[in-house]
Amino acid sequence: MKKILIIDDNPLNVSIFTKKVKNDNNYFVEICMSLSDAERSILINRYDLIVIDIMMPTQNLRNRDELETGLVFYKEKIVPIVDAKKTKILFWSNLNIETYNDFFGNALPENTDFIHKDLNNENHLLEKINSIYNN
Repeated sequence: MKKILIIDDNPLNVSIFTKKVKNDNNYFVEICMSLSDAERSILINRYDLIVIDIMMPTQNLRNRDELETGLVFYKEKIVPIVDAKKTKILFWSNLNIETYNDFFGNALPENTDFIHKDLNNENHLLEKINSIYNN
């Protein structure tokens, strides 16, 4: 069973999209709705996958741009803690993939991926996670 942490501050996203992942018997899912809770959880637990909403309220980060908060959190808080070869990171956002690409430039970390939030498909997050583990 894969252990997944989903970080998203929007209760609607948590209730609709993550419920599909939580109901899948292949995954054990934990949810954090703040970056401080997520940081504590990452320090204590080992995850196979961390899903991060890119647009989060800024909390204890150098960057104050909410359009990049999840990306900065990854760089400042997750990279020093997790084993990049074992933990996959999935950035999940209403923004387009250019935000993800622009942030990393030519140095896209090999353990990361991006998915656009599809408000018309409640299964899109589960489908993406399944594709990560079925490849």
